[in-house]
Amino acid sequence: MAFSKTQICNIALSHIGTYTISDFDTDRSEPGNKCRILYDQARLQTLRDFMPSFAEKREYLNLLTAVTPVGYTYAYQYPTYCLRAKQIYRSANYTDPIDFVITANDDNSSRMILTDEVDAILIYTRDIENTSVYDPSFVTAFSWRLAQDLAIPLTKKQTVHDMCSNRYILQISAADASDAQEKRTDKIKVSNRYVTARS
Repeated sequence: MAFSKTQICNIALSHIGTYTISDFDTDRSEPGNKCRILYDQARLQTLRDFMPSFAEKREYLNLLTAVTPVGYTYAYQYPTYCLRAKQIYRSANYTDPIDFVITANDDNSSRMILTDEVDAILIYTRDIENTSVYDPSFVTAFSWRLAQDLAIPLTKKQTVHDMCSNRYILQISAADASDAQEKRTDKIKVSNRYVTARS
């Protein structure tokens, strides 16, 4: 089942017991206006907290040749759509994750990743706006996070906010366990032809 922004917002609004909306883009009621303001932040935070498999991406990092990192051998560009860096693996043997840190560049205009691994491959959670790829577990977690953010503006009740916050934490834990059953993470492999193509 594919979910829409309107459906996700209405699930969140039902959690806090307020009026639902007719359409995400056109509804001008107070719930509609608040949903448009808070939706993206709640989505991004849920993706960061949950790190669902549908939002996982693996890619070679771009080396920053003009940067001389302190304490590490290499500096790489932080991927544009990365919400949360998960692991770096060696390019030839992906059995052991490599240490890394995230920091700002010298002029604070962007972030970079420092590590000792050459040709580093990063596994990260990326930003996905297309609701058609969201699974039910993620939608449930997302709806509780959005409900948490909507609770005070729409109900003025701290108890409702706290209830949504607790349910969000519980749902993240349950959703993470469900998501883990659909993949194996004990060993990451990338096809040799991709490694060869880079050499």
